[in-house]
Amino acid sequence: MGTTFWVILRGSVGVWLNSDQILGKRENGENAIVKVFREVRTLPKGSAFGELALTDNKPRAASIICKENCDFAVLDKEPFKEILRKVNFRDFVRIH
Repeated sequence: MGTTFWVILRGSVGVWLNSDQILGKRENGENAIVKVFREVRTLPKGSAFGELALTDNKPRAASIICKENCDFAVLDKEPFKEILRKVNFRDFVRIH
């Protein structure tokens, strides 16, 4: 479960998803499956991530990997929720 909201102050990150890829059939008839990570998006400076895990109480949907040296501003769950109670969520974050 995610506990932190992140804002990219410097640099960029890749958003990676984990999926199953079927390689074929095994001798017993079951699918031979491998886990495959693929980059689906790049988030530039000024982007934010982590809000879905905090607002929906769900596990992280993706992995984030820095593409270069990065600096982040981070906000823990309770202060994040307090801010959301005071402002409109869409006005608070710019989602790419």
